[in-house]
Amino acid sequence: MILERYTTAIARLPISRLLSSTLSTQYLVAGGLFMLLAMGIVGWLFGEIVSRDVIRGRAVSSALFMQSLSGPLVLDLKTSPVLSTEAIHQLDGLLSDEASRQRFPHIEIWTPDGTIVYSRSKSLIGKRFTPPQGLSRALNGEIAAQFADLSAGEHVTRQFDTPYLEVYSPLRAPSSGQIIAVVEIHEQTEPLLEEVNGAWLRSWALVALATGIVMAGLFGIVHRGSRLIAKQSAILKSRAEEAELAAREVLGLKDRAQRASARVAELNEQFIRNIGADLHDGPSQHLSFIALQLEKLRRADSASARERVIRTIARSIDDALRELRAIAKQLLLPDIENLDLAGIVERVTKLHRARTGKVAAVELIGAVPPLTNAVKICIFRFLQECLNNAQRYAESQGLAIHCTYNGTMLDVAASNAGPAAKFSPPLRDPGDTLGLFGMRERIESLGGSLQINPLHDGGMRISMQLDLTGGLNFEHENVSYRH
Repeated sequence: MILERYTTAIARLPISRLLSSTLSTQYLVAGGLFMLLAMGIVGWLFGEIVSRDVIRGRAVSSALFMQSLSGPLVLDLKTSPVLSTEAIHQLDGLLSDEASRQRFPHIEIWTPDGTIVYSRSKSLIGKRFTPPQGLSRALNGEIAAQFADLSAGEHVTRQFDTPYLEVYSPLRAPSSGQIIAVVEIHEQTEPLLEEVNGAWLRSWALVALATGIVMAGLFGIVHRGSRLIAKQSAILKSRAEEAELAAREVLGLKDRAQRASARVAELNEQFIRNIGADLHDGPSQHLSFIALQLEKLRRADSASARERVIRTIARSIDDALRELRAIAKQLLLPDIENLDLAGIVERVTKLHRARTGKVAAVELIGAVPPLTNAVKICIFRFLQECLNNAQRYAESQGLAIHCTYNGTMLDVAASNAGPAAKFSPPLRDPGDTLGLFGMRERIESLGGSLQINPLHDGGMRISMQLDLTGGLNFEHENVSYRH
């Protein structure tokens, strides 16, 4: 009980339901999680690359703009450590418009030793600070961009609380290309962040779209394969059930055939005992009587006595011969080895007509293949018994024989009209050796079946069915015979 509850509890877990679901559903869940994780990593990396490119592009454009404005005005720094008053006034004039102030709220020009020679905050001009990392990179010829370090000395002096984007761009002498100063641009981050966020959204949308397309394509393939696997599994399950059912039927037929074979052996033994009894009770008694009469004949003392004994012996010999012929006629099977089904039916009906004067209607449907001798004997004995029963119980009224072959199954039936009240289906009678019970055992030993059905007019229809494929096939019998 505890084990059943434990198993039921496990079966209710989501992972158990997932494992028992279809392959496509498992892929959709597991693959979806992995794809989402991969999409997150790729989206983040792609967004970082795009963001850096956006910041880099903005930095380059701002640097080029400031180089074009301030480059000609800082040439004094080639020969002087400070800018002239006139250069400072010119820079103030160029950078005094409102658009420039909104985009670049702070601008400084540094000399290589860390001295600020120009700034909108005039208090910083002439002061030296520890060179920022961006200044060092710019002195090496790069355009450096970074967010402002609020703990730097020049920012602490001005009490900065906004992390501007700092762009450091080298200023070179036109003739020699020597870096004589570095311009630092503080750019507002709001427009930049909007552009970066837009780039992030576009990159994530692109990654999500690509992931969705890949996921949909793979799911379609897996779903199709899952449906095919499910279909094949259903077919295999159906085939397995059919095979199991066929195996049970084969076992049933095997048991049935074994019982039929055993019963046929019993019937044959009983048949032999009955023949022995018939010979013992009939011809043997007549022969014993003849032997006694021979002794009387030897002792007869007159011609008339001998004549009476001879006549008695002659009558006994006639009676013995008649009984021997009757027994032989019962045992004798006509020559049917070279006959087909039509010939067998014709032979049986002719013998019945010769014995009773009754004619049977015959109907043959289907081209019956060559039959094995076992099947021929079975059909002959079956029809012979059916006609005998029809004569015995219904005086062969409305007698008809129907043979139908559909390519595998052969159905042979005999029917009669008229009263059949005295007829009863075959029971297991040890003395019934040639009756319908014996025929049923013979038919079942060949894998066939016997059907007995009453008709609406009071008659009877008795039919046998045989599967002519496999072991009952004439070609199979010939192959086995040759080997």
